[in-house]
Amino acid sequence: MRWISAARIFITLLSLFLAFPGQAADRLLVFAPASLAGTIDKIADAFTTETGRAVAVSVAGTPQLARQLEAGAPADIFISADAQWMNWLRERKLLSNTSFDLKIAGNSLVVAVRRETENWVDIEKLLTVFHRLVDIGYSLLVIEHH
Repeated sequence: MRWISAARIFITLLSLFLAFPGQAADRLLVFAPASLAGTIDKIADAFTTETGRAVAVSVAGTPQLARQLEAGAPADIFISADAQWMNWLRERKLLSNTSFDLKIAGNSLVVAVRRETENWVDIEKLLTVFHRLVDIGYSLLVIEHH
């Protein structure tokens, strides 16, 4: 399963976190994006099984989690679904000096098109633009209803 490799990365990340003195809370509080809800729970369970340390997971939209950090929420680890929000937190000096970027999961772009669609060239161009935007850190949500 794909989450197993993410679990190994996450466990390594948490182990690095625990290596710093003064970080020995009874449980770790992880803020994670809603898009990782099921996966992050499995990863947290794997971490707890391997280390014996409890992990509490708070799942919400990245903007809501970032605003909670700004308001003083005591999260030990912040996982973002959006590079722009990580930059927003960094600009406000809300991340520790030991913070670093590590990709632990990803999503795939899926497009459903009506069977009668004939304009594939424009759709391919649009998908290319979407991929470029995501590659530079933008989050995209496109909903079109006819």
